[in-house]
Amino acid sequence: LFEEGDRDELVRIIRGVLQTLGYGNFAPGDLYNKKVAAAVTALQKAERITVDGIWGPQTHSHARARLDTELQR
Repeated sequence: LFEEGDRDELVRIIRGVLQTLGYGNFAPGDLYNKKVAAAVTALQKAERITVDGIWGPQTHSHARARLDTELQR
């Protein structure tokens, strides 16, 4: 699980995924800040899953499916 205030190399990947899916334009970084949390919230709303701004297994699964679809276009 990743939430606001976390710092991790995997947050860099999350930021990239969110940007690829059109949920923000992020400068390079490993901080899960308010902007990342807001983008996660927007993704969760669009996917009609639990909206909490936290990147957990459900959000990851939905984001991965969307990313796979985008890459197949």
